[in-house]
Amino acid sequence: FFFSSRRRHTRYWRDWSSDVCSSDLQIAVEQRKALNNVVQSTAADIFYSRVSAIDKLLKDNNLKSFISILIHDSLILDFCKDEVNFLSAIENIFSNTEFGKFITTVKIGNKLSKMKVVKI
Repeated sequence: FFFSSRRRHTRYWRDWSSDVCSSDLQIAVEQRKALNNVVQSTAADIFYSRVSAIDKLLKDNNLKSFISILIHDSLILDFCKDEVNFLSAIENIFSNTEFGKFITTVKIGNKLSKMKVVKI
């Protein structure tokens, strides 16, 4: 480990029982990785199930709007102005999951970098 004090002195610390500490640290790291894997995969499953439901809504109602792109946990729609009355239904589908209601943000704009947050 490396420590630096305010007086610009540098001190080094060695753990003489490195075998014990490193194995405990390795177990903690592996446990965190395992938990992270479950959380990340569950979040991805929730996201893709919501995307599938929204796609079904768009197709079942013969809408001109369509899913344009997925970026991490964001769904980008190419949305027709005439179909604005479906925005609240899409937001409800996206936020209501089997784990409860998730917080969602809806943005509208012509360019991805210029989108503005809107309340529905």
